Amino acid sequence: MIFFPRLPKSSILFCLLLPLLLSSCSSVPWQSKTLILKLDPAYEEYQRQFADIQRAQRAINPSFDAEARIEITSSLKNKKFAGYLAILSPSYIKFVLSSPLGQPLVVATGDGQNWQTINTQSKSYQRDKISQFLRDQDLPKEIAQIGLANILSAQIGRGFNPPWALKDDKKNRGIWYAPLSGTTAEHILVDYRGRKIIGRTIGSTEKQQIVILYDDWTVIDGYEIPSLITISGLSYGAEIKIILTEIIAQPRLQKTSFQIVPPPGFRQSS
Repeated sequence: MIFFPRLPKSSILFCLLLPLLLSSCSSVPWQSKTLILKLDPAYEEYQRQFADIQRAQRAINPSFDAEARIEITSSLKNKKFAGYLAILSPSYIKFVLSSPLGQPLVVATGDGQNWQTINTQSKSYQRDKISQFLRDQDLPKEIAQIGLANILSAQIGRGFNPPWALKDDKKNRGIWYAPLSGTTAEHILVDYRGRKIIGRTIGSTEKQQIVILYDDWTVIDGYEIPSLITISGLSYGAEIKIILTEIIAQPRLQKTSFQIVPPPGFRQSS
């Protein structure tokens, strides 16, 4: 049975990412030893493969919508939500949490700069800078730079620049890429065939990493979208699964679709 909670004023994202609020300490999913050194003849080939993926993604700029089911499991409590998700890369996202009768309970949108929420149960409206929202919820600030839409559609953020360090995955799923600048804010996992992004980590230190994996791919308009997004590395062993169905390309999706105008009588909360 799908559980529909009475949501706090912050937003549906707060509910989805609540297990992240207390940082967990987990081991990184890549081997500690660098896989290929810069002097290795294969180094340039791996760099080229990743650059090809990056270039192909930038030419696409996915826009789509889907039905979304969110499942949160942890040692404390399990929860399920259902609703509608719209994505316009790199930064635009909309989620509508609905009741079993299809009535919207919460509408949340982000445009890379602002985060807006309408709660129809409490008749409240909230607008924050997304940087402030992430800070208030103790979430990695890099999420704003990467873009929530990019994260949910397995796209590479624009700040992920070459050259990259290469490390093997502990479970032999592919190769982890990270900028050689020394930051550990984000690592990206590419399958061994060098064709697509199958995972990423976000975190400021190697001991505190959110791990996001992508699976069950759906092809729309010539590009692949993951219909299963799994988020782990959370407190209390929590795991979030986002399952997308009825994924439909929406090439005419406009930025105005991600703006919220509060209905008359709704109070603005802070």
